[in-house]
Amino acid sequence: MTTITDTHALRTEQQLIFTFTTGRSGTALLTELFKLLPEDLVMATHEPQPVFDDFLWRARITPEIYKKFWTRKLSVINKHKQPVYIETSHIACKGFLDGLLDLNVPFDIIYLYRPIRDVATSMYRLNDIPGKTNKGIRYYLLPGDRHNCLQLPNSEKNTDYQLCYWYCLELWERAKEFYHLSICKESHKAYFITLADLKKRSFFSSMLRHLNLPELSEEAWKAHKHVCNLKVNCKRNRKSSRPIPDYTTEEGEINESVRTQIR
Repeated sequence: MTTITDTHALRTEQQLIFTFTTGRSGTALLTELFKLLPEDLVMATHEPQPVFDDFLWRARITPEIYKKFWTRKLSVINKHKQPVYIETSHIACKGFLDGLLDLNVPFDIIYLYRPIRDVATSMYRLNDIPGKTNKGIRYYLLPGDRHNCLQLPNSEKNTDYQLCYWYCLELWERAKEFYHLSICKESHKAYFITLADLKKRSFFSSMLRHLNLPELSEEAWKAHKHVCNLKVNCKRNRKSSRPIPDYTTEEGEINESVRTQIR
């Protein structure tokens, strides 16, 4: 039986690449773009089994699960023959990557950014409200999580949009903290890119070079342009026509509440 102390279970010869991002930020698009790379060299996937969110609620109660999860996850990853494994799930950065960092397993990170208001509005329209709705609890950080950088007292009094906006601020505060912890790892490469820049050849090509990934062929670049023009994971059937938030007031109240906590 494999345990957390089995060295071979927590090692891989593959280059591992994960994302640090809010979600609703282009991770599905990123996966499709990485699938344009030679499939014998790169395994690109979005949310394969075992999925992080199946373990997130337990890890909140028992933080050791953030590490233990990797025994199972890496055994599945190791079955892929490609030398590069890329998984874009936004759940990985909600404690699991910290666990992998603690285990000294090398991996690289793509920090994928979409403007906070855009992400928060998308979550709000989907009714994915942190700490309130089923999906908001299952997939996102919660105001009461023990390791939050930005405390939100009396969060039950905040509007749905404010909770989504707070979540985005909290995620990027954690990203700053994680980056500072990880830069001392010589085997750890990081690349910051926006959703808009994923669609630009120069930026996407720069990311490939930085992560030591193969360049796209000219034929693949044509496919890149086509994929970028598609609507990926837009969830139109779930979006509601909720009232437009009073952005200035609602964001201003959250900004003031967390102002002294931001690094």
